[in-house]
Amino acid sequence: MTTTMQYRQAIVDNCSWAVSDKASWNYAEVRPIPRLPARTSSSITTDCSGFVTIMADWSKMPDPNGLNYNGSGYTGDMLSHLPHIPFNQTWRGDLCVFGGGTGTHVVVLAIGGVREADPMVYSHGFQGGPITLLLSQEKRYHSGEPTTFLRIIPSG
Repeated sequence: MTTTMQYRQAIVDNCSWAVSDKASWNYAEVRPIPRLPARTSSSITTDCSGFVTIMADWSKMPDPNGLNYNGSGYTGDMLSHLPHIPFNQTWRGDLCVFGGGTGTHVVVLAIGGVREADPMVYSHGFQGGPITLLLSQEKRYHSGEPTTFLRIIPSG
């Protein structure tokens, strides 16, 4: 049986691997989100919410969109499906969504606010990603936009 912390570590490990293999990644808002074998080095084209969805799939987690990996999810689905939490309750693998309404961008936290005031995040928001950067650096790109933190997998 996989524990919550194992799921969290798996998504962070998969994000880290994707950053190290960024030559295989392309940015575009395309649907359906591709279903690929874990850690493939074939060309992958997706956007930020597709990246999060692929990372969750590779980590054997439930679909963060709540759509059983049917390929049609986006940031708004994550906002509707996942529990909202305060920053100081986030853990590694949780999500940060920028923008109001259905959101404009989503990233994965490498370390949550429980442990780090300005954690590293994994972001795939443009051609040349995915990348790691500090949450405060990502916030500069989304200045003035609200942020929402999401629990990607229930505690347990």
